[in-house]
Amino acid sequence: MSSSPNNDSAPPLTWSRTPISEPAASAMDILCTEREAAEVRQRALRAQDKQRLDETVIAFALELYVARCDGSTGWRRYSRAQDTYRKRNRYSAWPVTHTTVCKAADWLIAAGYADATKGHYRRYPGFGENVGVGKQSRIRATDRLVSFFHDHGVTPHHVGFALWVENIVLREEREGEGSFKHDIDYEETTDTVRMRANLQRINTFLASFRISLSKSNGPVVDLPPFMLRRIFSRGSFERGGRFYGGPWLELPSEDRPVLLIDGEEVVELDFSGLHPRLIYQLEGRPLPADADPYAVPGWIGQGRRAWVKTAFQQLINADKDSKLRKPPEVPAAKIGKGGWDKLKQAMSKHHGEIKGWLRSGKGIELQRIDSDIAEATLLALADQGVCCLPVHDSFIVPRSHENQLRDAMIQAYHGVLSERGHGGTDPIIHTR
Repeated sequence: MSSSPNNDSAPPLTWSRTPISEPAASAMDILCTEREAAEVRQRALRAQDKQRLDETVIAFALELYVARCDGSTGWRRYSRAQDTYRKRNRYSAWPVTHTTVCKAADWLIAAGYADATKGHYRRYPGFGENVGVGKQSRIRATDRLVSFFHDHGVTPHHVGFALWVENIVLREEREGEGSFKHDIDYEETTDTVRMRANLQRINTFLASFRISLSKSNGPVVDLPPFMLRRIFSRGSFERGGRFYGGPWLELPSEDRPVLLIDGEEVVELDFSGLHPRLIYQLEGRPLPADADPYAVPGWIGQGRRAWVKTAFQQLINADKDSKLRKPPEVPAAKIGKGGWDKLKQAMSKHHGEIKGWLRSGKGIELQRIDSDIAEATLLALADQGVCCLPVHDSFIVPRSHENQLRDAMIQAYHGVLSERGHGGTDPIIHTR
């Protein structure tokens, strides 16, 4: 076993894993029976307490097993502090308690199913409540636990996500030095209920497909199980809403063409210039089909087009007080001294008809529109039995379903915009 990583490099352990196949459910029954047999007690646990402890062991063991199989180090961090498990909200509806977590971890370690290092915490008296420094405990499945699951015919694709996991996420953003984002609670609406039901339907449908990666001169590697979530930003359901959680989203763009869906090669289609085209559409000035919103005079060229796209996104997402610095991916040697400021000026002049959007901070509102288009596209293809993987404003399907995807994207685009009172020209769709 490798040595434990530092606390920052170990992802937090979640309690959302559940068996979704008979072999996995049977293996967990055996593991829970083994845990119960090893426990020395004068009195049997109450049925409710036993169920909660079993659920914790199941979530714990499956999470550690999947972590060992995902290509990472396999280490996960978790808290042994009581305060962690007292507070409940829609994002922490896990079936665990401080007691069951500690009992499950201690048994997994004692039984040889996990390696671990316990955390520590040092308080600083006189500096306020809960002020101090420390590290959470870390834990990793041993080869014995991996072999246990394999011996019972279990693979990572036999592991799913519990129904309590919230897939509609509202996130607050705090800006400034040391900025951070965290998930916040919200009141249910007909919109959130509808989106959650649609997303559960999409996740259930996509889980029935084998999604793998086939690089040249290498073995075919299955991507791990996933659960898509829609994440909304800045405390508003009118901002953000894009789909996250798919492992293909973490792949470099050059690797996506070698994905396989149930063994079939894929094709990826994207909306070309989606956000600028949406803005002009919303302003009642739809761009003609042959117009390229990123063809800014003086900045035309394949290499420069990427700079123009980045500058456009900066301008529509920034407010009037934001400092728009040159991104590190734009080489200073190529763009020249003061080049980024010149590009922004040229961009503002070129898109003078929509100047109200520039430095408005409203760019993230376009993500709500493009994510609704994505939702409609995914649902339409699910109705046709076609696996479709979203990549924000592009989509991946088996190559034999390219035409169905193109039609679904066009219909979704018009459907979402017509609901907002806007008609107009067809979107421009390219094959990546």
